[in-house]
Amino acid sequence: MEFSRLLLEGPSSAIEHLRALYASREPPSLLEPQGELVLAMSDLAHELRIPQIGLDGVQPQTADAKVLLGGELWRACISSELIILLLEMIKEPSFSKQPTIWIVNVLTCLAGLLSAWCICAEPSQQAVLADSVVPNQRQLHLMFALLRPTWKNLWTHIGDFLSPRCNVAGAPGIVLGLLVSISGDMQILCDWYRDSIASTEQGERELLDVDFIPVIVFAWTHAVLRGGRGNTKFRDVPTLLQEHRTFVARFNESHPPVPGDSLATIRWNAKFDAVFSRLDPLKIMEAFRLVLERCAWLVDEYLVSHMRELYLLLSPDLDHHIALRRAFWAQPMLAALHAIIVREAKRIIAKYQGAAHWLAGCKCCCDLLGVVGEGAARGLCSSINGRHAGFLLGNFCTASINGVPAPFASEEQYETLDELRTSLRVTMARWCEAVEPSTNDVESSSDVNRTSIKFGLYSWARGAWYATLESLRDLKEKRDENEHSPRVIQCWLDLGNALRLDEHAERIRYQETRARLCSWSACVYHEEHAQGALALCKGCGEARYCSRACQRRDWKEGGHKAKCRRVKS
Repeated sequence: MEFSRLLLEGPSSAIEHLRALYASREPPSLLEPQGELVLAMSDLAHELRIPQIGLDGVQPQTADAKVLLGGELWRACISSELIILLLEMIKEPSFSKQPTIWIVNVLTCLAGLLSAWCICAEPSQQAVLADSVVPNQRQLHLMFALLRPTWKNLWTHIGDFLSPRCNVAGAPGIVLGLLVSISGDMQILCDWYRDSIASTEQGERELLDVDFIPVIVFAWTHAVLRGGRGNTKFRDVPTLLQEHRTFVARFNESHPPVPGDSLATIRWNAKFDAVFSRLDPLKIMEAFRLVLERCAWLVDEYLVSHMRELYLLLSPDLDHHIALRRAFWAQPMLAALHAIIVREAKRIIAKYQGAAHWLAGCKCCCDLLGVVGEGAARGLCSSINGRHAGFLLGNFCTASINGVPAPFASEEQYETLDELRTSLRVTMARWCEAVEPSTNDVESSSDVNRTSIKFGLYSWARGAWYATLESLRDLKEKRDENEHSPRVIQCWLDLGNALRLDEHAERIRYQETRARLCSWSACVYHEEHAQGALALCKGCGEARYCSRACQRRDWKEGGHKAKCRRVKS
């Protein structure tokens, strides 16, 4: 009888048949791609595949997982201990050498089961899915005993999954994506079942020693670089890394070191340093840049978490932080940060969405801009666009005064606003240092880079610095209760001083330039300068128009009617 039919008529019998086929193989020989065992696993993977895995840019759907949870196949998988069997398959040293179809299907089965299990074990879903069958205590302990050797095997042979033979047409990074999925879901489940599987100090130590983090970081990096369909689980990678730090901190707090005890305090960065002993820092920085620049799903809390994680990877806490910072500076990160802010600003304006995360995003982006500024000051950045740097610095100054729209104001936002202002002061100081003349007597390549950066920023500032200053002062007048506004404005003045700009001369230039722009937004001279000064509106004395036609249209369609009357009154 075909396995697919057996699976339909009796799932438990089918899984036991699969177990028997696996037990009868001759390890460590390689499996035949068209052999009965491999084909049976393909049929099972087809039934356990969760559509949300492997779909980039689509919100995860739980409907398919819930259908699986309510069916006979799920109950058969749990009662037949399929998860444990799959872990034993992956634990085999020859697993990474097996045919691609076997690797993909084994990982697909485990990913589908863990994804469904995460849904029914998630605290908010337990009441809704209370009837769902989950592994019992004995099965949990058997699973726990397999975690360390299984993930050690994956990490030991992680390079094998980079082989071209592991590519699948249309999805070159699918194996790597599945490794991210199973590692992340298993880490989450271990946290939820921690009291059941690791109730002792030794048990917790063993759990924290599982190589989830190295596999996640390595696989995520190379999956992003390979492209393909991606994986919705990718968006949770920064959260998983932060949760590992939290787990370690919680353990160390609960088990302080005892004098004479041979058990040492666990370092959260140990797993991260293990990654970078085998992963080129240039690759993970490139992966972060690609995700920040290109991924349409990277919005709101996902954007904030990715930028925050990138900043943490650049901290001195890691043994490889110098190499990571140099890799960061070697990437065109300034262009990526500029793309993020432009994209988010347009999205918020167009849909009035995401404002609740706007300040947090600005703060994280400002932190990273400060690191770029540090590299610029040292002449180590690959490329610096002065217009991008000036735009971002001005944007963060504006956000530091303006805050967020009233509907999104909250204590959390105000706290973030203070953090943004602190970040702005540090970042602005670094950029001022980057454009200050060198004190060295002998010119170096670093000085040449600094001169280039200063020229780019200066060229941008000649047309935009004073306009931003006027805007900041206008915001200050509208928010006169804001005691922080003068400090923010002083940051902007500091940049002007570092660029050797004269405020009086820039004001005259600004006024002359403004006099040659038409106030009607649809006019060609709204952004391009006319040959001479344009006529002022006689009503308000502020707006300027190149023709009576533009003035009439702005009055009727552009909202100048209300503004003009308000100014006159």
